[in-house]
Amino acid sequence: MDAMFHDLVALLALVTVFVANYTDLRERIIPNKLTFSMIAVGIALYLGFGIYEQDLFFAIQGGLWAGIAFALAYGFWYVGGWAGGDVKLYTALGALLAGYEASSLEILPWGYGISYMEAPYPPPFTVLFNGVICLAPVLIAYVLIKSVRTPGIGGEIVQPVRESVPEILVVPFVIVGGSALGWELTALLGFGQLASFALAILIILPIYRLPLKFEAPLAVGLTCLGIYLYSLSALKFLGMTFVVALAIRLVFSSVKVIDRRILQEKISIGELEEGMIPAETIYEKDGKVRRYESPGLKERAKQIFMNPSSLRLSQDWDRVLADSRLAAGVSEEQVEALKGYVEDDELEDHIRIKKGLPFAPSFALGATVAIFYGDIYWGLISLLAGGF
Repeated sequence: MDAMFHDLVALLALVTVFVANYTDLRERIIPNKLTFSMIAVGIALYLGFGIYEQDLFFAIQGGLWAGIAFALAYGFWYVGGWAGGDVKLYTALGALLAGYEASSLEILPWGYGISYMEAPYPPPFTVLFNGVICLAPVLIAYVLIKSVRTPGIGGEIVQPVRESVPEILVVPFVIVGGSALGWELTALLGFGQLASFALAILIILPIYRLPLKFEAPLAVGLTCLGIYLYSLSALKFLGMTFVVALAIRLVFSSVKVIDRRILQEKISIGELEEGMIPAETIYEKDGKVRRYESPGLKERAKQIFMNPSSLRLSQDWDRVLADSRLAAGVSEEQVEALKGYVEDDELEDHIRIKKGLPFAPSFALGATVAIFYGDIYWGLISLLAGGF
C-alpha cells in the first residue's frame, strides 16, 4: 500500500510538471486549473492516507510542505526571481512530493527509484536543488558565450570577487569547522541526520557573524578538530567548500551585471509589443507616471529588517502600466497607454525588457531526477566528502 501511494504521487508530480512545461513554453502561462487542483489533490492524498494509517504527521505533510514551498517560492517571486506560475507550480510539487519515498518504479534500465544518498531535507527542496544543478551547465555556457561577446563585462564581474578574497578564504573553514563540531556533538548525543544538519547550521551562523579577527582563528581551530576526527574526509570537504564558496561569490557578483547587460534589452516604447516581459515596473500615481526598480534580495532583506512596515503585499499605486514580476508580459491595453504617455511627453521613450528563459523546465528536471534518482546535491556531498 505504501509503495502504491508513493508511485501515485510521483506519477501525478511528473504529469503536472510536463503539462506545465508544455503550456508554459507554448502559451507562456501555467494554468491555475492545473496547479490549484494538484495542490488540493496532494493535500487530500496525504490527509486521507495518513488517517488510514493512523499517522498524524504523515496526514499533515501535504498541507505543511505546500505551505513551506509557497513561502519559499513567494520569497523568490517577491524579489523578482520567479513568476506567479512558478510559485503555484512549486507549491503543487511541495504538496505532492511532501513525504515521497522512492519505491518500486522499475523504469530506468539500471534499476529503480532509490536515492543515491537520502538527503536530510524533504523532497520539495530536492526538486529545487536538482533543477538548479541540472540547468546550471546550460545557463553557464550561455552566459559565458554572451559575456565574451560583451566588452567590459568580465571586469565588472571579477571586481567584487577581488574585494571579497578574505571572506572567500575564511568561509570554508567556518562551514567545515562548524559542521565537524555539530556532527560530533549529535553523534555523542545519539541524534539523527536531520538534527546534526540543523545543529551544524546553528553553530555556523553565529561564527560567520563574528568579526574577522575572531572568526578566522575560531574557524581554523574547529577545522583542525574536524581533520583530527575525520582525516581525509574533512580535507575533501574543505577543498570542495572552497570551490563552492568561490563559485557562489562569482554567481552573486555576476547576477546583477549579467541580468542587466545580457538578459535584458533596452528598446523604445514605440517598439514594445503585447506579451513582451518588462524588466522594470512603470506605474501611475496621482496622475503622474513613474518608474520603479525592485531592489535585489540582499537590499530588500536589509530594508525589511530595518523597517518591517516596508514589507507590503502590494504597492500603493493607482495603476500599473508594466509589471516586471509577471511572466505574462504587457497587455495590449498597457502598451497603448505607455505609448500615449510617451506621445504626451510624460514618459521617456525607453523600457527594458527581459530575454530570460522560463523556469518551469528546471522543475521538470528536478522532479524527474528526484523521483528516479534522488538528491544530486547530497549525492555530490557524499561522493566528494567521503561520508564526512
